[in-house]
Amino acid sequence: MKRILLIEDNENLRKLYQTELELLGAEVHQAADGKQGLNLAKVKKPDLIIMDVILPEKIGLNVLKELKEDEHTRTIPVIIVSNYDQGDNPKKALDLGAVKFLSKQQYTPEQVAKEAMSAVPTR
Repeated sequence: MKRILLIEDNENLRKLYQTELELLGAEVHQAADGKQGLNLAKVKKPDLIIMDVILPEKIGLNVLKELKEDEHTRTIPVIIVSNYDQGDNPKKALDLGAVKFLSKQQYTPEQVAKEAMSAVPTR
């Protein structure tokens, strides 16, 4: 079973993403802010992380940077899903090591779940 950590402050979106991921056979762990997400990533060591950019406690790009600097979490693929897809956010996220940057306006929760499951490395 693929383990996915979902870091999203919007509770309704977290529930939607979780439902779609579970329908595809994933085990989902959730965090409502960046600090909690970073801690869960280190403890749970998920196969993939889906994360928003704008998060309470610690913004997503800083979480991504810390994940990629930590030897225990640097190999975990991260998909950024955000409404902030203009400007340099997508480039920054990809430069920091995200595997994909998806716009919440262009991807439904079902599509995000499918993108996530296809991005999980095979063991």
